[in-house]
Amino acid sequence: AEAEQELRQALHLAPSLIEAHRGLATLAEAAGDWQAAVSEYRPILAWNPNDQDAKQQLAKALAQRNDK
Repeated sequence: AEAEQELRQALHLAPSLIEAHRGLATLAEAAGDWQAAVSEYRPILAWNPNDQDAKQQLAKALAQRNDK
């Protein structure tokens, strides 16, 4: 909870902070919140369309979300 709050505060100050989005996506995945993970991977790819890890993780999150 504290890590999530700190990451959200970082994004408030710097919305393009890719690693904060990645951290929130990882926390969302761990909680099984695939929609939240999708919502965090998309801005990463908006800022860096060549981020292969984000592409793979987004595909995984989309697949998991659609399985429910």
